[in-house]
Amino acid sequence: MSPRFEIVEAKPFHCGQMARATRRDYLGAMLAAGANPHMELRECFDQSSFRRAWLIDGKVAALGGVIGTIMSAEGMVWLALSDEATRHPRAVIREARRQLSGLMRTRRELRASIFEGDDPSLRLAIFLGFHVLGCAWGGPAETSEGRRLLAREITANADLRITVGNSFMIPMAYQEAD
Repeated sequence: MSPRFEIVEAKPFHCGQMARATRRDYLGAMLAAGANPHMELRECFDQSSFRRAWLIDGKVAALGGVIGTIMSAEGMVWLALSDEATRHPRAVIREARRQLSGLMRTRRELRASIFEGDDPSLRLAIFLGFHVLGCAWGGPAETSEGRRLLAREITANADLRITVGNSFMIPMAYQEAD
């Protein structure tokens, strides 16, 4: 029997559920930065005008949203995935692209920050078309080789990172192709 996927308006209780279910890489990166995963998710949730929970067979598998007002041309996106969600990569990609497309109807740019050490999140962001902010050579990578080169450059270039607590984050941006 195939899993049942559902997108619902996220509720505050989803933050606790997601904090307990979040991927180990993401959890480790957050803890390395000195962040409390539940508090961070709840803070992002509270600041967001758009927030969704992705349920797999009725259980929260992803939680995300956009920090900023509904009318703003820019927004800060955030997404936490569970290990269960990563078992369905095509569904994650399909839903992420659908959500980005919907968000870009009213926005000019979306930004995201990736914790250093969370390589799966970095790969997902690059695959979806995010690029590094403030980088002269940067633009979305359109080929698998381009994505590999972009990921390698990001991890090798310390100048692209910003300090957050005891760790670093990589600021990224997403704009629709003209």
